[in-house]
Amino acid sequence: MGNVSKIFLRARRRSIALCICLIVVSYAVDAYAGVPRVARFNYNDSLAVEVDCSELLTDRRVELLYNGYPLSFILTLSLFKEDRLWFDSEIMKVSARFRVVYQRWNRQILLELSDFDGVSLSGEFESVSDVALVLEERLFTVLESLSELEISSRYYLEIEVEYRNLTFEDVKAADKWLKNGNYSEDTAAGTGSSVGEGVLGFLWDMVGLKAERQKTTTESFRPDELRRGY
Repeated sequence: MGNVSKIFLRARRRSIALCICLIVVSYAVDAYAGVPRVARFNYNDSLAVEVDCSELLTDRRVELLYNGYPLSFILTLSLFKEDRLWFDSEIMKVSARFRVVYQRWNRQILLELSDFDGVSLSGEFESVSDVALVLEERLFTVLESLSELEISSRYYLEIEVEYRNLTFEDVKAADKWLKNGNYSEDTAAGTGSSVGEGVLGFLWDMVGLKAERQKTTTESFRPDELRRGY
């Protein structure tokens, strides 16, 4: 009977893990949204950029957040110089990432942010609106002195966003929670990973939940066309 009980429990956990993965697929499709807005301007004779992420914090994603699904984003901002005869050249690239988690035990929203300048921030906030205000303030960066850009050349910015409504590490944590700490019972031979993790990882790759990526570019500009800001 003991072996039968273990087999039943393992089958039950795998079924629950499969259900979690299918739910994630459904949420990932429904949570689709556009890329952030990018503003460029002259700040102290330098090319400065401000990224507005309000487009990412959609009603559907906020619903997912309060239902226990962390929101994770990676932003990549690139500066290109146009070349009418050859390929456009990438001048520089910077990245930022942030993660938003709703903490049920204190009803606070945790924001973990690493901005375009590599400065990290972690804090708790009352609402998504408060998080959006912090992002608006911190997702600003100075890319290059205008004196380093060719006055007669045209440039443009590209913004790419990579979005995951649930990271693979979150799935692994959920799988371990389902096993109630009995990690050794379901350890896959020679892999160091549990059966549940293996199944979820396989399904994760099959359904394409590694990331949702979108990108867009701004209109081209010459350095002397930038408006002054701040």
